[in-house]
Amino acid sequence: MKRRKFSKEEKIKILDEARENGVQPTLDKYAIYPATYYNWKKKFESMGEAGFRHGMTPAHLKEIRRLEKEN
Repeated sequence: MKRRKFSKEEKIKILDEARENGVQPTLDKYAIYPATYYNWKKKFESMGEAGFRHGMTPAHLKEIRRLEKEN
């Protein structure tokens, strides 16, 4: 099975739709696993849109901000 990739905008749209219409119907509509949805939700709640960038963790984001202030 080919792996699908969702853009940042699509992920945010799916999170909003799940909030409005319920999680399970939204997951069924887009054929997304619950673990994927909750992972997206956790990243979005902790770091906002920056959480959807590849490889961004809270610790990594904090280090980047520290280095930006240093410069």
